[in-house]
Amino acid sequence: MAVAEFPRLSPRKGRAFAATAAVLVPVSQYGLIIRPWPLSVPAEMALAAMMLTGMVLAMMVLIGTPGWRRERRGVLDEREAAETAAVLSLSYRIMGFLLLAFALWFNLARQENSFGLIAPPPRVTGLLMIDLFWLHMLLPSLILVWRSRDDEED
Repeated sequence: MAVAEFPRLSPRKGRAFAATAAVLVPVSQYGLIIRPWPLSVPAEMALAAMMLTGMVLAMMVLIGTPGWRRERRGVLDEREAAETAAVLSLSYRIMGFLLLAFALWFNLARQENSFGLIAPPPRVTGLLMIDLFWLHMLLPSLILVWRSRDDEED
């Protein structure tokens, strides 16, 4: 059975794509979903194009770096396997901390004694959960691409 080979992104391209997606997606989500002002049709189309571009770039980073997939046995040497395991461990710790912080903020803001925290509106809560899911999927790839040197082969 043939195994599909995915194109690898160079570290420089991966970082550029990740940074661009990190800007485009939240900005477009803010304009399209939270909508603090009325939008014209061209503005909605521009924000939708920004959202789509950001999602495509995020998927390219996800697919073009080895952080999300399991390589065949023997493809990674011991150093690469250890680095991948360390990156996965780090990404799970970061996500655990972010989810704990979000749950703490959400629950404390919903109580009668909110300690001055502002309760998030339902749209913002849903948006943050979707963004945390995307971050959970992308974080191992992002860490690997930011740790990579530019002189490494594609």
